[in-house]
Amino acid sequence: MTSLEDVTADLVIEELNGLGARVVRVDPADIGPELMFGVVLGPCGWTGSLTTASRAVAFEEIEPVHYRRPSPWLTPRLEGADERRRAFVAAEPKLGGLSGK
Repeated sequence: MTSLEDVTADLVIEELNGLGARVVRVDPADIGPELMFGVVLGPCGWTGSLTTASRAVAFEEIEPVHYRRPSPWLTPRLEGADERRRAFVAAEPKLGGLSGK
């Protein structure tokens, strides 16, 4: 999870691709038509999918997540929101809410 401008992540992705790993680069700021996901927590654990502009992956196939410098999540829904709400939305991804299974 990082921004498209993260050149250090580019090097990590290149190395992982060279090792044959399936890599999906995700920037949470892209949630919308370019990034969609749906997950359900059921009796057998998490199921669902993550879809980017270039690929789709079953949530169950996602293993390690490298979390590094994603873009700030901005949305038109926050226009006119009070400062406390905007601060919460900006800080939430940094708190590790997406830290794994």
